[in-house]
Amino acid sequence: FKLLVSLSLLSIMLRAHSLISVK
Repeated sequence: FKLLVSLSLLSIMLRAHSLISVK
């Protein structure tokens, strides 16, 4: 269960990073 949470968190961080990179 903890793995799922960390995975989702990583995905959110990745998404935010990509958004910042685009700007």
